[in-house]
Amino acid sequence: MLDIDRLLSELERTIMSATRLLADVGGRKEETLRLGPGGEVQVRSSLRVGFLDEMVAAQASRPALASEPVVDLIRTKDGFKVLVHLPGVRRDDIRVAARPGSLAFEITTRGKTYRREVPCDIPPSNINIETIVENNSVVEITFARTEKDSPR
Repeated sequence: MLDIDRLLSELERTIMSATRLLADVGGRKEETLRLGPGGEVQVRSSLRVGFLDEMVAAQASRPALASEPVVDLIRTKDGFKVLVHLPGVRRDDIRVAARPGSLAFEITTRGKTYRREVPCDIPPSNINIETIVENNSVVEITFARTEKDSPR
């Protein structure tokens, strides 16, 4: 047969020991006393360790998600890269048009359409998309510069 009283007593000692250890590392112990239905004193203990408080504070201090896309142009020796940053953006959400003097981007995601233009001094006929990489709400488009053969 199980000795329930002994098991409960051991469980209480283990919980109290763990509570003391957690309190020693910065937790805050709170106890409330009340009378039970049979007139016995009931003690309710709780311990706030603090790691959840730190997580909540960290979440609150994070900047809000961007509501407008950020488009960066990075020149490389063979052409350039364009990075489009927007939470939830995917490669299929982006349309690119090469125009004289600029690249035009149309980004449609979550029911909204955004338009951005970045300056580009390469003639549209000399621009080819080499790769498109999608990673964690950033789409990287690599453009290669092609030189057209000059007439002889």
